Amino acid sequence: PITVSAPINLTVFQSQVSYNRASPVELLREVSELFGFFPPPPDHHALQQGWITPEDYLTMAETQARWAMEVAIHIYTTYQPDLMFTGQNSFSEIIGQFLLVDEGQPGYSPELAEEYAGYRERGAQIADAGLSQLLAATDLKDTTFLVVSDHGLAPVHTVVYLNTILEQAGFLSFQESPGAPIDATNSKALAPSTLPFDPAQDKLRASLASGGSAHIYVNLRGRERPGVVPQEEYPALLDELVRTLSEVRDPNGQPVFARIVRRQEMGSLHLSSPYSGDLFVQAESGYALSDEWGKEAAFEPTSYYGGAGYDSALGEMHGIFVAAGRGVREGEIISPIRVVDIAPTVARLLGFTPAGIVDGLALDEIMR
Repeated sequence: PITVSAPINLTVFQSQVSYNRASPVELLREVSELFGFFPPPPDHHALQQGWITPEDYLTMAETQARWAMEVAIHIYTTYQPDLMFTGQNSFSEIIGQFLLVDEGQPGYSPELAEEYAGYRERGAQIADAGLSQLLAATDLKDTTFLVVSDHGLAPVHTVVYLNTILEQAGFLSFQESPGAPIDATNSKALAPSTLPFDPAQDKLRASLASGGSAHIYVNLRGRERPGVVPQEEYPALLDELVRTLSEVRDPNGQPVFARIVRRQEMGSLHLSSPYSGDLFVQAESGYALSDEWGKEAAFEPTSYYGGAGYDSALGEMHGIFVAAGRGVREGEIISPIRVVDIAPTVARLLGFTPAGIVDGLALDEIMR
């Protein structure tokens, strides 16, 4: 119930349910009592359906960003942690939704591109306001700030449905069954881990696609439980899938995949781990890989404009790094760094040696 003593204008919008999973439980209760529930992120589904306006979207982003920063400042000032992480995820949500910069993107016009550039600037202002709040609550004489982004965003124009490609190539077959849509007896490959499948029959499965990248896993006998692909068939199965993906073209005849990498070659990309797939696929810039199923067409104009997961050598994929405060040299411009250099740099600033498995090198050039 809402009780007021004077007339008000009230806008009610139903969005997704968000949960605060803070721990320990005492901290969760404290945060909930002081700051209320965790606000939902900006709702891109509602924006794309026309249920909310871009202004509503920005308001949702700003509400969540402000809540997160107020909580972070409370944690910092109350408990004085030696190391604290806080994020401004709403900035990425805004850029990803409004990165309309290319004439090849659906709906492009100079007027709309200029309007969306204004929304992106608003997103930067929201993040900047949060950082300003945090700086005001700290003292750079005894605190070190590292402001980083994990990746950049590139403009996208087309969604690529991996399951449809696999279905059209004969790797995947569907059936009319709401409980088990995959025809396991006739399917060799599928693209998402969320899609129901029969591991006793399906020979390939893939992880969830993430932006421009995805991993594909062979249901190999002796490794998976149960595995159905004999070791002697494994090379030919990979060859067949590599050949199929290499030949994929969009409706304009353009190649879709920039990289198709076998598991034994992933070390050069720092992707070699127990969780890596048998194949790693990476799309050309502009194509967003999707693991949705049931799509008749393999390609569709995108309803959002920014994506990640592309070749890190692309300028659009580069992020930011700014260091300031205790132990950091002032007024210096350094050469580009790698994301993996941040963890050993934090360790150096805190005065301990990181574990031997940590990649990267401490950024000695920023140190005083």
